[in-house]
Amino acid sequence: MTHNNPCPRSRVNSKRTHRHYLRSTLVCARCGSRMVFTRSKGNGGHYDYFFCVGRHQRRTDCALPFVAADAIEVAVENYYRDH
Repeated sequence: MTHNNPCPRSRVNSKRTHRHYLRSTLVCARCGSRMVFTRSKGNGGHYDYFFCVGRHQRRTDCALPFVAADAIEVAVENYYRDH
């Protein structure tokens, strides 16, 4: 079987299988939109981040930058420890 896809590595063909235990549970503290998990590759490694979907899709004027997943995990742990 041959495929006539001019760009076999395009996002259309990729399946997003990044799993994270906080996925689908976080909301942006600045605008209330969902926080989405993503994994980036570069500089010899993989990097896990969360980003505000409201900012990404320009539905809000939110300015929250990408936040490292490690920082989010620590903030959640601190929240539950203190409450």
